[in-house]
Amino acid sequence: METTIVELDYRRSGALEVSLLWHRDLEALSLTIRDGGSCHSLELPVAHDRALQAFQHPFAYAASIGVDYGANLA
Repeated sequence: METTIVELDYRRSGALEVSLLWHRDLEALSLTIRDGGSCHSLELPVAHDRALQAFQHPFAYAASIGVDYGANLA
């Protein structure tokens, strides 16, 4: 069976891990932010035309779509 989620890019900075994911079956992108220190994570939908911005600046992107990442990631 073919995997329907593909990791397009990944980066780590300290305890934070950021993954840009492509959901083949939905033809949609999402961004996952994981805090290895607290083991909390947050997944956000990403518009196709904002994928690079979301990946490079995940917290600014979260704020731009109205997500209080502090409350959701903590």
